[in-house]
Amino acid sequence: MTSIVQNTAEGRVLPMYHWEPGTGFKNFGDEISPLVVGAMLARSGAGDIRVVTAGKEQAKLLAVGSVIQQARNGDVVWGAGVNGKAWPRFLDKHKNIKFHSVRGPLSHETVTGFGIECPAIFGDPGLLFMELFKKEIDAADAEIGASEHLGSIFVPNLNDLRFLRENRIQPPAGIRMISPGEHPFRMAALIRRAEKVYASSLHGIIFAESAGIPTFPIVSLFEPQFKYSDYFEGTGRTDVTIYQTLDAAIAGARESGSPKFDREALIGSFPRFGD
Repeated sequence: MTSIVQNTAEGRVLPMYHWEPGTGFKNFGDEISPLVVGAMLARSGAGDIRVVTAGKEQAKLLAVGSVIQQARNGDVVWGAGVNGKAWPRFLDKHKNIKFHSVRGPLSHETVTGFGIECPAIFGDPGLLFMELFKKEIDAADAEIGASEHLGSIFVPNLNDLRFLRENRIQPPAGIRMISPGEHPFRMAALIRRAEKVYASSLHGIIFAESAGIPTFPIVSLFEPQFKYSDYFEGTGRTDVTIYQTLDAAIAGARESGSPKFDREALIGSFPRFGD
């Protein structure tokens, strides 16, 4: 079987999978996947390789997000994780998958439990977003305007946002809700300006922590805790308080802390597609 690495080196096109809601709505946490990969390709001297959406039966790269359940023979994985809701049962038959890193130890345990080799290199590539796109985030910040003050913000998970909107639930006064449908550059700029971030969006948490903003994780109404625990454990923490509600998070005093991961190992594990 021809590998995705060989195909990419010859064709200068990198097929990728990233999840889309299918409603025309773009979820920023999933949209960062091709952006981060494109930036990493440029950083590794392969900036001429174009990232494209993979066809249904096409070997592909999976990076960022809880998408390992989509992996099939011939695929490559960098930094992705297991969802916990959609179990990667296909790994039982699809052993020819090259893992370079995963989001955390829970994903690692799942993959190796299927008898597939996977290095113990952890960290969500979203942690690199702020540094990879500083110029673009600065430009988005300038568009927001210097006069707009952001105190505390709430970034809900996509499914939580739908529930809140359908039931016309608004956050308490003084908390601004930011839709996960924002463009990733604008979302990063908004989070970077905030004094506190409350979030059930996993990448809302990741963006805030990577920017050094006090972050208070909230249980999602729809997403399993598996992927949150996977991320926190992959960044050196097993005792993070995940609040049951936004009100509890506002009343709480314990923020999530700072992610601790091997940045160079995560960067170094990025697959080389240009050789």
